[in-house]
Amino acid sequence: MGQTAATILGAVLAAGVALSGYVLTQAWNRRERRARTYAEALSAMRDYQEVPYRIYRRQASDAETRDRLGWLRGEAASKISFYLAILEMESPLAWLAYRDLRNQTRRRGALFSDWAWQQSPIDNDSSMALNPPFRHDNNDEERLCVACMRYDLKVLNWRRRRPLVAQMEILRSRRESDAPPSFDEVERGV
Repeated sequence: MGQTAATILGAVLAAGVALSGYVLTQAWNRRERRARTYAEALSAMRDYQEVPYRIYRRQASDAETRDRLGWLRGEAASKISFYLAILEMESPLAWLAYRDLRNQTRRRGALFSDWAWQQSPIDNDSSMALNPPFRHDNNDEERLCVACMRYDLKVLNWRRRRPLVAQMEILRSRRESDAPPSFDEVERGV
């Protein structure tokens, strides 16, 4: 092999190493960005779940309090819509799971908010310690959403996504057959 061929081979190898380093760095940065987005999306869901507690623990029922709590609920719902839009573009699988989580959370959250507004404002410290009977019943959706997000974060993803999609479909059909939540359930703490 001549000196020219060795020089060309060395240049090709150096370019290959540089290119693979660039590709791996981009993949890692993309993964890190997605992980942050997923964490923020789950945090937004928890903020939304917190709204009925805030309503229940209000200290007044004046227009200013209603306005502030309405704004809080709107902000929480807006963040969820924002993350749904991002996830739809970034990861269809994570988007489906997050959408199912939102639907189940909203199904109960609306009922809890209505119930909390019907309660009297809290006027003493001892009443603040009471926990209202809010159970969002969305643990299965949340676990599946996190599993889909983890699946999407893998750089080299050899596992098939079909089992996750099948689990979502099973859970969705089970939820469709559930009776709608009622105030009686809230009162009983079901």
